[in-house]
Amino acid sequence: MGYLWSLGVVAEVIIFALSNKLFRRCSARDMLLISAICGVVRWGIMGATTALPWLIVVQILHCGTFTVCHLAAMRYIAARQGSEVIRLQAVYSAVAMGGSIAIMTVFAGFLYQYLGHGVFWVMALVALPAMFLRPKVVPSC
Repeated sequence: MGYLWSLGVVAEVIIFALSNKLFRRCSARDMLLISAICGVVRWGIMGATTALPWLIVVQILHCGTFTVCHLAAMRYIAARQGSEVIRLQAVYSAVAMGGSIAIMTVFAGFLYQYLGHGVFWVMALVALPAMFLRPKVVPSC
């Protein structure tokens, strides 16, 4: 399992390193859509199989969910001005990096008792609305 985790980290580093080239024509809104699609696909695969080749794909898709979403949030925040930047950074840190993880961990743990690996299908459903809940922003490219 450590190798799979490492693969996810390497994929993240590559996306971060190449992000200016990969996403130069994308707005934060576009990047959030990419992230949401990766999330639905990733959780769906995890619900469907535990075969090693698919787990490799799932780990690589993690960079599509976390890394691309993080880059989109930073792009959105960077396009704001003044005190709004500070407020948005605080909200992002509290919600994305703390509160939502805590809530979803408890929620998923509770559901896992009843659904087993089927909880991953629930997570795919949780990720689905993200495809429609994106900020309206002026494209940055």
